[in-house]
Amino acid sequence: MKAPESALFSIARLETYRHDRKAHVTSKLAMATGFFYKTKHDGNEKIFLITNKHVVFDKKEHYFPDKLSLYVHSDSHHLSKVKKIDLQLWDKSGKRLWKYSRIHSTVDVVALEVKQESLDNCFYLTFSKADILSDDINLAGKDIDLGMQLLVLGYPLDFYDEMNHFPITRTACVATWPWFNFNREPCFLIDARLHHGMSGSPVLSSPGSIHKTVKPSNQKVIKTEQDVFLLGVFSAEWHMRGEPLGLNVVWHANIIEEIVSSAV
Repeated sequence: MKAPESALFSIARLETYRHDRKAHVTSKLAMATGFFYKTKHDGNEKIFLITNKHVVFDKKEHYFPDKLSLYVHSDSHHLSKVKKIDLQLWDKSGKRLWKYSRIHSTVDVVALEVKQESLDNCFYLTFSKADILSDDINLAGKDIDLGMQLLVLGYPLDFYDEMNHFPITRTACVATWPWFNFNREPCFLIDARLHHGMSGSPVLSSPGSIHKTVKPSNQKVIKTEQDVFLLGVFSAEWHMRGEPLGLNVVWHANIIEEIVSSAV
């Protein structure tokens, strides 16, 4: 992704609901953040909504929503216009409709497929595998350093500009080196002031902090590009003996590919 401004159209505000069949009442349970991710497997292109697992299911907290709603821009010229899209979390037989990591059961990330027809007449952008910083990308002189500034885009306490529906951008810095797993988990920590409602937010490198070398096949000259990379998915604040440390968990972005390519 060339600029963080492009990411604004990749992020969606989320609401979760639970329907009580006996009382015939549907209640809103929580707000969160998600983002679109496009992938292609076996020649088929699919779009997924990426968010946290605890947004759609949390047995420990007795939290069991059955529907998730997201809001997408429906007019590129009038950003106040949005379309509400409902995604069922379970089918009629009670089978879950979201994917999670089969390799790392503790990973707090899920993917829900969004059908192309649901996004008709919508204006949105997507992240993809090309936006993930991986070992096969040639870096020009600068890696992910401790203390490097990052961007976290989401809806803190469901706060946003109601005229354009864009997420809020918070700054963070790298607290543990992302190339290493923290506490043997596929995650790293960031130092940031984040809030409820930002669960599922994408964590991006700040503009110009990472330089990528590019050598076109028909040219001999190597040029440098300053792309913005998707580094991970924000999950929750880290607590130590019940005390908040101001540190936050970010699950590595490469887990997304493993999740979206797995079976439901």
